[in-house]
Amino acid sequence: MRQFYLLLLVVWSQCAVYAQETATTLTGKVVTETLPMEFVNIVLLDWETKKIVTGAVTDADGTFSFAIAPGTYAVKASFLGYQNYESAAIKVESGKSHIIPLINLKQDGKLLNEVVVEATAKKPLIQLQSDKIVMNVENSVLSEGNTALELLEKAPGVMVDNDGNISLRGKQGVTIMINDKKTYLSQQQLTNLLKGTSSSSISAVEVITNPSAKYDAAGNAGVINIKLKKNARNGFNGSVNANYGRGRKNRFGSGLNLNYKTGKYNFYGSYDQYYRGESETFTFDRNFYTDATRQTLEKFSNQYSVTDEPLKTNNFKAGLEYDLSENTFVGFKVSGDIGSYTNNSMSENKVRSADTSLLSDALTNNHNHSKWNSMSYNGSFLHKFDSAKQEISADVDYTHSRFRDNALLATQFNPTPVQQAYESTRRGMTPSSTSIFVAKADYVYRVKEKLSFEAGWKSMALSPDAGCVGT
Repeated sequence: MRQFYLLLLVVWSQCAVYAQETATTLTGKVVTETLPMEFVNIVLLDWETKKIVTGAVTDADGTFSFAIAPGTYAVKASFLGYQNYESAAIKVESGKSHIIPLINLKQDGKLLNEVVVEATAKKPLIQLQSDKIVMNVENSVLSEGNTALELLEKAPGVMVDNDGNISLRGKQGVTIMINDKKTYLSQQQLTNLLKGTSSSSISAVEVITNPSAKYDAAGNAGVINIKLKKNARNGFNGSVNANYGRGRKNRFGSGLNLNYKTGKYNFYGSYDQYYRGESETFTFDRNFYTDATRQTLEKFSNQYSVTDEPLKTNNFKAGLEYDLSENTFVGFKVSGDIGSYTNNSMSENKVRSADTSLLSDALTNNHNHSKWNSMSYNGSFLHKFDSAKQEISADVDYTHSRFRDNALLATQFNPTPVQQAYESTRRGMTPSSTSIFVAKADYVYRVKEKLSFEAGWKSMALSPDAGCVGT
């Protein structure tokens, strides 16, 4: 028994020491001139790798705080209309609280003026509501020339890495919704969809860091709800949009929105197409040493890669809404998404010994082609009680999507003094299809402005079918 108590004491002591070594707080404040700035995106980066460690959003006083392990970090601050800020290396020691020097963001001239003029004419660009932060895109400078993914990069607390992975306040596993409906897509499919959706079709972006049960959020990272535009004017009306841009490649898109409202009926439909050309060039230089001290060079490699990545998307929807009464509404909608993405890359890699003798000379061509199509059907019901404090809603959704990926990897190894010439070829095909049926009902009672009671029911059936063929 003494040995048992002694073991517990040792374990407790080790845990206490560990907690003491890792308990560290890093705080800071963001201002513009002397005024505190709210909703500023703060990202904590690992100093060496520049990878995101965590994130935060400043409060009404412009302050933010991180609880982190000892290490060396950098802090990055960004806000629409202001120049980005990135700190020098910040060394965080164990068991000490660290305060970052005051961060003073500078205005970005013309862009800030455009944002203020556009936003104040209709709605403020950023709105803080009881359960979410809303970025009003419609009628702002953000409504043109951006994709949905680029909009998310500007939303408070949202971070998007180079691969299109989305995090909220530094947490992965964010639930993405479009018009209050969850998108049952893989990471690659979701990234392609957001890249192919024009900002001109988006009304607002809602950031919900503490979602209620009705949002059905997986994990605790939060919810991002993208609200698409809806036309409710009487009579027949519509709009046409087109955009063009160029970086290394051309990017262009166009869209059509039509709406006809008469009496209790509202008919609507839209179509958007988008093409994004993209090319990237990489150069990698690597050194390999004989041991961990990195004193003696064994060999080194020089790699050059270039990619061509065209993306094509087509999105459409059509629907009918009918007012059963002043407070009761029903609707039906069908929507679809058809697209393709190709990644063609060429890579040359030479490996040499420390005396520059050629050890390996490889030329690799990689061709990856993905295409998909998805159809969704929705029936909805909404009733608002006379007091306007209570409402009940119901939705039935069915979605069927198909995805197919073909890959070819061919490598030609040229002869060297230590290696004979040979070829390596790999092929792969990944077909998949998914059918999803979801039915749900929700009840909301708003007790007062910042207090509400919610209850709901949901049922879902999922039928996935995936395969993989490789040679």
